[in-house]
Amino acid sequence: MEIMAVTIRPADCESDRSIIIAMLRALTLHSDERRFDWLYRQNPHGPARAWIAEDEGHAIGMAAAFPRRLLVSGDVREVWVLGDFYIDSQYRSLGPAIQLQRAVLDAVQRATMLAGYYDFPSRPMAAVYKRLGIRDEGTLIRMAKPLRADRVVSALCGPMLSKIVSPLVNVGLAVGVHMNGTDPAFSVQSHTGRFGSEFDRLVQEAGAAYSACIERSADYLNWRYADHPSEQYECLVARQSGRLCGYVIFSCAARDAILFDVFSLNLESIPYRLLRRLAKDLWKRGVFTVSASVVEGHPWRNTLERAGFRARETSPFIVSPGPNERDPLFREPGASWYFMQGDRDS
Repeated sequence: MEIMAVTIRPADCESDRSIIIAMLRALTLHSDERRFDWLYRQNPHGPARAWIAEDEGHAIGMAAAFPRRLLVSGDVREVWVLGDFYIDSQYRSLGPAIQLQRAVLDAVQRATMLAGYYDFPSRPMAAVYKRLGIRDEGTLIRMAKPLRADRVVSALCGPMLSKIVSPLVNVGLAVGVHMNGTDPAFSVQSHTGRFGSEFDRLVQEAGAAYSACIERSADYLNWRYADHPSEQYECLVARQSGRLCGYVIFSCAARDAILFDVFSLNLESIPYRLLRRLAKDLWKRGVFTVSASVVEGHPWRNTLERAGFRARETSPFIVSPGPNERDPLFREPGASWYFMQGDRDS
């Protein structure tokens, strides 16, 4: 096939709606009108922007940028998280991908009030960034806590022997899961339904303590988790003397759980107790492993390790400043960015 010159144009998220939805089905089976409206139009931090790559008028790729309000030591900054990057399989040389991403970055950088952008690229996409001269790459680390050993023991010993060994190993894991201190003024409970005004109060009280975190208002949490078109999330909340002081948001699929967010007042004891309670609840459900992906300099990384999480594989993390941003934080992707799985483009 002869590949003609690829052109890039800004997408119109109304007239190009069906084109975008169709292309993104190659990335996610959930690409439909509900996901499009939720992600591209209903975000409380603002509507998305998208760009389409064409070959003689035929759409062969796209990329998008989603606005986020970032709290930098309590001050609000406008940033973008990049995502939904797609190139047709017949055009997957680096050339079209670089051309498309360069157009995205040029457009994003022209936003004069922009503090910067970030991305959690795949390994191939990280190569595109390097070709574009963006080499300051941070690390996203998946940390995992084993709750039951059945699957690992079966893989090592075989199904017959694992029936004997697994219960013994599980007893040791259960002891660690159930060790917990008590504090009559501190409680952890399941939260159901919408996120209310107490979550606004929490981010106002806690936000200034973090070097960089997304503004987790009630509107944002309702959009990101309660209103998600295809995923179901659960939440545990911590209260001290009846006042909300932290929460964790997670999901379960089969025998594995993923931790999407941990947020609290800047006291290590709060996320630690939340993580211990989460492990206990998941153990009762028969979950094998709970995982949490965090940026390398995440302030709760040591807390996760203390709660029994251990580092597994890594993936890239990109952050870059806007044209007028002088904060050195945006030039240090390994710094204390409070980013987790829930801060992706979804």
